[in-house]
Amino acid sequence: MIQNIIKLTKKLIKFRTTEDNRKVKTNCLNFIIKYLSKNTLLSIKKIKTSTGNAIFVTNMRKNPQLCLNGHIDVVPARLEDYKPKIKTNKIFGRGAIDMKGAVAVMIEVMRRLKKTAPPMALILVDDEEQSVGKSTYEIIEKTKIKPLFTMVGEQTDFNIVTKQKGTINLCIVSKGKSAHGAEPQKGINAITQLMDTLKKIDTWPIFKKTAGYRPTCVISTIQGGEATNSVPCCAQAAVNIRYTQNWEAEEIKKKIEKIKNRKILIHAQFKPCMMTDAGNKYVERLKTITRKLLKKDVDIKASSTGSDAKYFSQAGLPVVVFGPIGKNYHADQEWVEIEGLKKYYSILNSFIYDKTI
Repeated sequence: MIQNIIKLTKKLIKFRTTEDNRKVKTNCLNFIIKYLSKNTLLSIKKIKTSTGNAIFVTNMRKNPQLCLNGHIDVVPARLEDYKPKIKTNKIFGRGAIDMKGAVAVMIEVMRRLKKTAPPMALILVDDEEQSVGKSTYEIIEKTKIKPLFTMVGEQTDFNIVTKQKGTINLCIVSKGKSAHGAEPQKGINAITQLMDTLKKIDTWPIFKKTAGYRPTCVISTIQGGEATNSVPCCAQAAVNIRYTQNWEAEEIKKKIEKIKNRKILIHAQFKPCMMTDAGNKYVERLKTITRKLLKKDVDIKASSTGSDAKYFSQAGLPVVVFGPIGKNYHADQEWVEIEGLKKYYSILNSFIYDKTI
């Protein structure tokens, strides 16, 4: 079994599934469909969405008790990073932990699904890494599924994440008036206006510069100006805001509306946060199984990063982020632990079949 997972993980890494490689992403999904079709119990559908493509796999027509969710797309990397290598019980390569290793395990679990398994679903998408990607959301809407519990296989080192921050991405455009650099009084400096606006946002009290699980604000890009000796007539910036609760998003939205005017235009893109009750019986069940198999304690955590788990939470469906051991996602030397993949497979199967827990 583990050799199949290793082989499958390496095969998936070889697909250079970045945002611009639509054909490669399609080829990767088609490969997965062919692989899963070996299990005749499965119904496999490839579904086009407004931002990408997805695979929806079920073993019964009933509403799934458990849903597994993952993505096959990756952020760009050097060409050599798409050539997987094994060193010291680790698979190295782009997407190894984010999240082709976990996806390989999920695929293998579904391919080996038995008749005794409860109603199951697997959703794999190719646009999670895109800022506009919402294939998981659209699949939930189109299929009308309401799983009792969902696991998203991002890296957690076997801890269970029940909270993730929501995101607000701002595009701020400052409109000024051009003039010669020698006569600035005749113009309106768009960059100065923009900097004043960014300072206001960055110093909002909600973004207190303290440690812990709190709202944050990052000014991520700034552009403006055309020539050294000219007053800039236009400038723009991108701001990435992370919030922890819905009321925070509402408060930030009100503050944004107060800043906007004829000279300062702001486009805001909101994405929800993920929140699941840590006392949920399926969270407790997953924790018990994981502790039993790993023979160590498991933490219930909140995470500052986001995932497609937010779309299940938005639909009022219990969801956690739970994945194997690895490091360096979105960076050089990305890896996933092979022994961790084996344990991840065992945990998922115990959750599906073990009725005594």
